[in-house]
Amino acid sequence: MKKLFLLLWVLATSLAARDLEWHDGSVVLASREVLTGKITMASGFDLVLLKTKDSCLVLPAHKVLSFYFYDADENINRKFVSLKENKEARAPRHFYEVVLYGKINVVRRPRFTSSRCTESDAQDYVYFVQRENELMKLGQFKKEMYPSLVSSAEMLSEFVSENKLDPADAAQAIRIIEYYNHTQVAGALARH
Repeated sequence: MKKLFLLLWVLATSLAARDLEWHDGSVVLASREVLTGKITMASGFDLVLLKTKDSCLVLPAHKVLSFYFYDADENINRKFVSLKENKEARAPRHFYEVVLYGKINVVRRPRFTSSRCTESDAQDYVYFVQRENELMKLGQFKKEMYPSLVSSAEMLSEFVSENKLDPADAAQAIRIIEYYNHTQVAGALARH
């Protein structure tokens, strides 16, 4: 435990030496406690730093459920969740940014294969589909998830056909998931 603390302390001090972009936001801990303050993220290390008037906390992904902040540069509210990369009990947790929220979520993580930044959402991130506790790469959507969605939502295949969408294409798969989520909300409202 002391080694982990030392590693986190060294990491925090090295991050503090850099110019970090801080945002007003909140963190929901695994204990469900909500903390507010200035937030920055060390995504390559799956850490979020939270500055309050009293302290600076270094929070690893396994201690956090989610965190939120407003990104003024992009004019967007950002939400990040902590998820296991697979179903194994001891699997590590990582931070994923929520791109699309609903019955099925689309989340993403930055690619770390290159030090250059292309500033392209398609190039700089790996996208995943999350349904309940299942997390899979977006590229697996057509084979692994799409058939069950079509069988459970009557209008989905009609929507895909009318709009000439290809569930194997990432951007079009996201559109399909967005429509599916919309139909699930509309269906739930109609049942009440």
